[in-house]
Amino acid sequence: MKQLIKSTLYRMGLWKMAFRLRGRPTLAVFAFHRITDHSSAADHLLGYDRGQDVKEFTGQLDALAEYFEVISLETFNDCMNGTTEPKRHSALLTFDDADSEFIRYVLPELKRRQWPAVVFTPSDFVGGDKFFWHVWVGHLFLVMNKEDAERMKSLEDVPSSVKPVLRGIDVSTHTGRMKGCRALVSELNKLKDNDILQVVEKLKACCPAADQPTIHTMGWSDHKELVNANVSVQSHTASHRRLATLSREEMATELVGSKARLETELDEPVYAICYPQGSVNEVAVEESVEAGYSLGFTTEYGLCRYPVTGEKRLMLPRVDIWSGSPAEWHWSLGRLLRAPIRPQSEDAGGSTPLNTRL
Repeated sequence: MKQLIKSTLYRMGLWKMAFRLRGRPTLAVFAFHRITDHSSAADHLLGYDRGQDVKEFTGQLDALAEYFEVISLETFNDCMNGTTEPKRHSALLTFDDADSEFIRYVLPELKRRQWPAVVFTPSDFVGGDKFFWHVWVGHLFLVMNKEDAERMKSLEDVPSSVKPVLRGIDVSTHTGRMKGCRALVSELNKLKDNDILQVVEKLKACCPAADQPTIHTMGWSDHKELVNANVSVQSHTASHRRLATLSREEMATELVGSKARLETELDEPVYAICYPQGSVNEVAVEESVEAGYSLGFTTEYGLCRYPVTGEKRLMLPRVDIWSGSPAEWHWSLGRLLRAPIRPQSEDAGGSTPLNTRL
């Protein structure tokens, strides 16, 4: 019944009145990750690996166009500074991780609409053979054979919390692989980043015949193509580690190194940081400012206040786009535009993602 009501209101266009009635224009930052073609994509075990279908993504862009003017990072920064005020509801489109499929599926849609966007790139992953640890885990569970699985089950030099998950691996069915993979990723995500990487290296050694994953970041030539297409490339740190778990010195290395590498390779200013997994605390904010960043994006859900001064500029909220039918997209966007604009959290470590993302 609820879905019927949404569909009816959507077709009648009634809720568009709600966002028109709002006085001051809103400013929203939308967060996307991996966009793929599900009709031709491999049967991945993890949601991140499978990504969002390009047809759904295209429909969401069409829906956004009915409510928002899509603006560039430069214009967004001007709004934050108070030098510009949006004339209508405005949206900044952001894409985390610089997935290689962006060139094939996202960039054509942006060009067709003549829309700007932002890609947040983990600089260590560009132009090399480095992959996200969860991508490696998903790949290994897809390709491992029974002998590989037995070697994993016999691993001893791993955290005690991981051993029961490895002992329960079942590769006899696709469902078994999926459950084992997701359980392991969930358990690994509770560990410190360096400990995760050590475990993943041990898992890789158990699968000697495994090739490299097919999911990777864009190369430097791809990034240069983005810059030429009015897509701003900004920092997602260097190694995509969770900043709040690192020492101050490690944070500085991540933040300074990524900014310097991106600016050297692309000859474009880098002044925005997107914190991997929304992991940020007061020290990370201080180090971000020290490294030269003036904007910082979290996984805290909400609309952006403007103008914003001081360190609150380094704790900006975003909105994960919703899955579902066109009626549900419009319903969600209408509710978003009617929501109050709450102050950014005073607690730098209190951000909570709408959807848990790696």
